[in-house]
Amino acid sequence: MDQNSVYLPLAAFSSLMLFIRALRQRAWGWAAVTGLVLVVAGVGELLFPSVAGYAAGAIWLGLVLLPSLGQGLVGRLGNQQRYAAAARLAWVLRFLHPTEGFWDRPRVLRAQALAQSGKHAEAAAILEDLERTSPRYAREARMHRLRLQSRWDDVLAWLRRNVTEAESVSNLAVVLLYLRALGEMGQLDELVHRYRRAEPALGRDADGRSVALLFVFAFTGRAERVASLFRGPLASYSPALRSFWLATADLAAGHHPADRRPPRIALEELLAQADASIVASARRRLDDPIADAATTLSPGSLVTLDRLEKQRDQEDRFGDQAGAVASRAWATLALMIPILAMFVVEVLAGGSEDEDVLVRLGAVSPDLVLAGQWWRLGAATLLHYGWLHLVMNLGGLYFLGPYVERALGRARFVATYVISGVGMMFVAVLVGRFHLKDNELLVGASGAIMGLVGATVAVLLRGGRLERSPVAKRRLQSMALIVVVQSCFDLVTPKVSFMSHLGGVIIGFLVATLMRHTVTPAAKAA
Repeated sequence: MDQNSVYLPLAAFSSLMLFIRALRQRAWGWAAVTGLVLVVAGVGELLFPSVAGYAAGAIWLGLVLLPSLGQGLVGRLGNQQRYAAAARLAWVLRFLHPTEGFWDRPRVLRAQALAQSGKHAEAAAILEDLERTSPRYAREARMHRLRLQSRWDDVLAWLRRNVTEAESVSNLAVVLLYLRALGEMGQLDELVHRYRRAEPALGRDADGRSVALLFVFAFTGRAERVASLFRGPLASYSPALRSFWLATADLAAGHHPADRRPPRIALEELLAQADASIVASARRRLDDPIADAATTLSPGSLVTLDRLEKQRDQEDRFGDQAGAVASRAWATLALMIPILAMFVVEVLAGGSEDEDVLVRLGAVSPDLVLAGQWWRLGAATLLHYGWLHLVMNLGGLYFLGPYVERALGRARFVATYVISGVGMMFVAVLVGRFHLKDNELLVGASGAIMGLVGATVAVLLRGGRLERSPVAKRRLQSMALIVVVQSCFDLVTPKVSFMSHLGGVIIGFLVATLMRHTVTPAAKAA
């Protein structure tokens, strides 16, 4: 496999999708860098085809992939109130991608980190300077100054004076601040109403939606839903934050389960925290009781909350976060070990791109398999041609495996993975046997990985059919997009097997369809 021929379509496809989205969202900085990748890919393919992939891939890696992944991580760290770590990462990212506000963002996070450590004067000085000098962050700096002082009545008044109604339900930072302020001030009906109006915008950001739901469920006393968020998309939150929001939900509900400490005791314990922001929030919660959800919420709000609870349950079972934390997916992690071990063996034996080495270690050749070497069907799924092939497949396993593992159970998950990988290799042998395609060496776990895509589709189809789940239906569209993009990539990339990948999807789908899905209630799935 020529690595240059792989980098070119990979960089071009991903940049094209981001370019289109950036134009729609008027994110001109992202449009510029993704457009640059497309220009380099196109011109390079015409003038310097032997290095076009390397050039486009390098720009894509430095200006698109790393900043994109880093931006998401900065947002998650900020939501977890890990401001110091978020500020350090944002400071690095601004040199990779100095547009879309990257240059000033570290200062905002630095101010929050200072306030978190009790250095309010230094934090206020930074925020005041941003108000004067940063057109992009001036308003956000003002909001943070009010928020850091826990002046929620002033925050709410400022938002109503300075933020348009359209922006209040479309700008994620404003939406989250609005929801928190409404909850703190006990205006629960408006809290639920505003979330309902902001749902289209929140639907485009899974992390932001999870934080918004945390505010809604906590201030309306839905403690079990708060706990489910901490088991799923908000699992990385610190124990102190979890304790604070569970105590908030218990106070709003007016009761707490027997296995959890009384909320006031939990809040009093938080007063010993080193995090000044948590201490301030806990003290306010103790001094100023929040609204009683049972007597405050209107019937219309209760209907909306019931819908959100049902939707949250379906997101837990069918959504992007349904696999919870990948580190808990032990079978997924275990499958990575032999793949990594075999790659080390390949390198030590002479190189992962040496065909003689791959043949000795178990690469599938139809002639050799039909001659009786059937063991190659399994061995080949552990071998990879070069580090890029390895990283792509391990990444696919990491992101797709946890959901399927949880949806099917560990034993059925491993069975689906193995059958898809070996089955795909067997299909390739049959294709070679009947001369439908030229014989070629096959290695890699791609068939097994695509089998997980097929298995995910099977689970989501059952969930959408039996429970009429809109969450399952939306994620089905994402899976369909993955199959389409992968197929396009396969068709334009030499030495990548389109038939093997598509075969993996079909095998995984058929195998999972025959199995019990633990994310769907047994009574409904029977």
